[in-house]
Amino acid sequence: MIDWTHEAIERWSARYSVQRAGAAGLWTDIDQLALQFGYSALRGGPEMAEAWHHLLLSVGNFKRQSPIFPANLTKTTQQRDESIVPDAIFIPELGGTQLERDLPSSWCQLTSVDGIGTATATTVLAALWPHHHFILDKLVLHIAGALRAEEDDTYLDSLIAPYKEASMEIYIEIRQRFLAIAKEHRVPLQHLERASFILSDGLGTDPSRTWRQYIEALNDKLVGR
Repeated sequence: MIDWTHEAIERWSARYSVQRAGAAGLWTDIDQLALQFGYSALRGGPEMAEAWHHLLLSVGNFKRQSPIFPANLTKTTQQRDESIVPDAIFIPELGGTQLERDLPSSWCQLTSVDGIGTATATTVLAALWPHHHFILDKLVLHIAGALRAEEDDTYLDSLIAPYKEASMEIYIEIRQRFLAIAKEHRVPLQHLERASFILSDGLGTDPSRTWRQYIEALNDKLVGR
């Protein structure tokens, strides 16, 4: 079993802001833009489309291999409140279709937009509703694979990856597992995602390592060995 604890998740999540300071800064801006979008969505009108445009471009930049690092936006004194963003929103790229916080079929429609793959789609969701969604990229996918392997002996002593490539179908499958871990250990979902990212990056990839060995190495890091 993976030795998740509140302390370990928070410790590894904190490293994200140090090791990925540039990305953390970009995300602070995305958080601000999501807040602005939430207010514009409540008011309605043309400014909502503009706010959405800014948010989507910012998310796209965040997931670029070599993102642009503009000067950070002026921080608002207002705390981010996820409830400001409606649970269902209309976005132009989906031709008037609603994107809904709790409707998986609507999440999948995001990837029908040119330039949006799974990592970017889940970043959009995490920006809008951070208590309910997280970013699924290649690094977090390795941790998801370990979660699957610890529950399925088919993979535990195998070199075969449970998940070869991120997809929205896989995200839908593993999302409840991540939510459950975050709830059990009383951490924000984003902290679990960031801890997973940093842990996975440090563990690297080794084609000769079984998933049992991967989980052992992961646990060594979690307990500080």
